[in-house]
Amino acid sequence: MMPMSNRLPNAPRHPTPAQLHAFAAYVRVGSQAQAAHECGIALPTLKNHISELYARLDVGGSMEALTKLGWLSLPGSGPAACAWVGSCSRPLGHRGHHGGMRAFVQPHAFSEEATS
Repeated sequence: MMPMSNRLPNAPRHPTPAQLHAFAAYVRVGSQAQAAHECGIALPTLKNHISELYARLDVGGSMEALTKLGWLSLPGSGPAACAWVGSCSRPLGHRGHHGGMRAFVQPHAFSEEATS
């Protein structure tokens, strides 16, 4: 007899807070090694968190994950407010970018509410 489960076999699962935190750090700093250091975890652990997050969201990469999580600003809506809080010398909340995918990431993506 097979055990009963409350979940369908292919039902989507939500990412864990640890996976969201690791992914937000990776997107913020742009390097898995730096993100692992920032999170205080080993690089293989960070890679596992990100891989599992992609699997749970059923996406193939970071841009798809950003979109699915609602952390992406669409082109044409103007640049997102700067998300480099604490490391940007420009006025807080300025609109502009520093390059990379950070130019499209919504600032709330890195807040405690978004990663918990």
